[in-house]
Amino acid sequence: MAGVGKAGRREFEYVRHGTCTLFAAFNTQTGHVLGRVSKKRKAVDLVAFMEVVAKAYPTGPVHIVWDNLNIHYDGADDRWLEFNQRHGGRFHFHYTPLHASWVNQVELFFSR
Repeated sequence: MAGVGKAGRREFEYVRHGTCTLFAAFNTQTGHVLGRVSKKRKAVDLVAFMEVVAKAYPTGPVHIVWDNLNIHYDGADDRWLEFNQRHGGRFHFHYTPLHASWVNQVELFFSR
């Protein structure tokens, strides 16, 4: 516990007990939200959720707007390039500017 006027510190072993990750997709035209809860925030979990999105929207272009979270990028395994190739190149990924969560419509949905 920090003293008066001192910054608190956390040990490097700090574990967030009882937390989970909510992956969500918001259709701005219909207001429909798809969601999935995961125990961890791993790229493999996000890819699995995006397969659910692809199945829910099987035709036409799909625009994904997301922030700059590390799992939103391709990484060494080119996950989003391969994902898009599996789905005929229909997915278009757009990244919000840093500190601009108000641009991400699903963030606005959950803030209500």
